[in-house]
Amino acid sequence: MKFKAFTLAEILIALIIVAVVSGAVISGLRGMTSYTNRPAFQKCYSHLTQTVTDMLNDKLVYPDIPISESNLTLIGLMNNYNEDGTVDNDKFYNEFSKRTLGAIATTPTVSSSKAFVAQDKSFWQFTNKAKGSGLTDDVKIIEVDVNGLDKGPNCPNAFGPGTTPASCPDPDRFDFYVYRDGTIQVNKDSTGYGSSKQKQLDFLNANGYFGVKQN
Repeated sequence: MKFKAFTLAEILIALIIVAVVSGAVISGLRGMTSYTNRPAFQKCYSHLTQTVTDMLNDKLVYPDIPISESNLTLIGLMNNYNEDGTVDNDKFYNEFSKRTLGAIATTPTVSSSKAFVAQDKSFWQFTNKAKGSGLTDDVKIIEVDVNGLDKGPNCPNAFGPGTTPASCPDPDRFDFYVYRDGTIQVNKDSTGYGSSKQKQLDFLNANGYFGVKQN
C-alpha cells in the first residue's frame, strides 16, 4: 500500500492550526491561574453588599430617621443609637459581625479599629476614621484581606500608595467604603494606583472581579 506524502502547504497549514490552538489553550490556562484571589474577593464583596442591604432593611436596627428637621436626608448606617437609646460607636461593626458566619473578634492591625476573622479565614477591619482626600466621617471604611492575614501576598490594598499591577499582580487586600445610604465603593483612596477611582475600577472590571461592570 502506498501512502501519499503531505505537501509542504498542508504541513504549514497544520502547523498554523496547532499554533492557534496552543495559543488559545495557554491563554485559557493563564486566565485560570491568574488572579487566584479573585474568587475570594467576589465572595467577600457579595457578602458585604448583601449584609449592608439587610442591615438597612432592618428598621428596628436602622430606622428611617432624618439627620435633622431641616435636613431630611436619612441618617442610615451612620445611626449609632441602639434600640434602647444608648450610643454605640461600634454599632455598624457589631451588626455586621453578627451577620457574618463564624465571625470571631480579633486584634486589629490599626489602632481605633475593630476587627474579626470570618469562618472562611477572611480578615475584616472596621474604622470610622476617614482617609484619603475628600472623605469625611460619613463613610465607614472596611479593610478586608480576602484570604486572611496568614496567607500572602498581603499586598497593601490592591492600589495602595506605591503599589502597581506589576508589584501586586494578584491583590488580596481591599478597602471598601460604605456610605450612609448603603452605597459601596472599592478602593476610593485617591492616593492609590491610577490616582482615581475610575482607573482602579478599570483594573477590577477588566480582570473580571465583578460579575457586572461597576461604575
